[in-house]
Amino acid sequence: MIRHEETQMAAQIRRIHDDLRGEGHREGWREGWREGWHDGWPEGWREGRREGRHEGRRSLLRQLAIQKFGPAAAAEVSTLFDDLTDPDRIDALAGAVIECETADDFISRVREA
Repeated sequence: MIRHEETQMAAQIRRIHDDLRGEGHREGWREGWREGWHDGWPEGWREGRREGRHEGRRSLLRQLAIQKFGPAAAAEVSTLFDDLTDPDRIDALAGAVIECETADDFISRVREA
């Protein structure tokens, strides 16, 4: 009879331990989620806006190149535009669209940038 009670008590202790461990896990997850949300979303939002501005500038640069030099020249440098992240470099290349007389001149300027 004592063995049966000890077995029941051991099972009850394991259930309590598992419940407490599970609750600790859930509370830890909740706390981590709150901290991640609180600390992470502002930086994610700023990074998203920054990347959106860069993408918008690159898109405008493509459109300018297409309008002045045609789609073939713009396609030739389009993959190079994808690597541009510095706003000053993008602005300089937008200026190059205006300054360059030929597609070859523009393509050379993009490759140098």
